[in-house]
Amino acid sequence: MSVLAFMLMLTLHPVAAEDLTPIAQMQSPDTGETFVYGETKRRALYWSEDKELLSARITFSESKYSGSASNDETLLFTLPGVRYDKAKKEFYVILADNNQRVLFAQKKKGFMGKENILIARHVLLRVIKDKTKVSLAVDIYDPAKVAAASKVRVKNGTAEEEEKSNDWTLQSLIDK
Repeated sequence: MSVLAFMLMLTLHPVAAEDLTPIAQMQSPDTGETFVYGETKRRALYWSEDKELLSARITFSESKYSGSASNDETLLFTLPGVRYDKAKKEFYVILADNNQRVLFAQKKKGFMGKENILIARHVLLRVIKDKTKVSLAVDIYDPAKVAAASKVRVKNGTAEEEEKSNDWTLQSLIDK
């Protein structure tokens, strides 16, 4: 039985293959279930002040595949180990091997002054969907290597300027 993985919205800025090793990885302890056929409609990070916990809220929709009105399901995935520096408005992790503090995300003012939590360019959130089961994994890459490679990306064998970072992926696992 082979597993075919489709990577949608791949946004990590490419560097040499040997440099594409995460310096840290995390897995949310939470899992969920959603539609077999569906796609992510909304996704965002939320900070709970009282629990001091960062969470990813992901909404899936099957309306594109069902032909009917939108039927949505929202799942919540906690990200334990991510800390918040209120003075700097930065979320960070501490690497276990050398106690290095690595930026994870930042609070930024958005539309109408609303604060949004934006993922750092060297962090990749992977929403893993195996039929109906959903989980969330996080890959953290070396910030210096990603910054050095962030100006150019390869698309269809051609280098082009990178205009926008989105840093979420949806990985659907399909049995053949």
